[in-house]
Amino acid sequence: MKDPVFSIGEIVFYYNKWNNEIEKGEIINIRQAKYNWDYNIRYEIYSDMYYIHWIEEKYIDRKNKNLLEYLK
Repeated sequence: MKDPVFSIGEIVFYYNKWNNEIEKGEIINIRQAKYNWDYNIRYEIYSDMYYIHWIEEKYIDRKNKNLLEYLK
């Protein structure tokens, strides 16, 4: 597994593919993906009182502008 780019406790912007929006959240856990065909690092992001998502590294950025440019 490669080293994670982000760290636990970091506030980041991420693309939420379920509602097709850019959201802000805090990384609360980091793990390697569970399946043999997917060895990407996943970040558990807490965004509000009800939602916690496991997000791929490519959908996370420290600045909202860079993430929006990447998704175009």
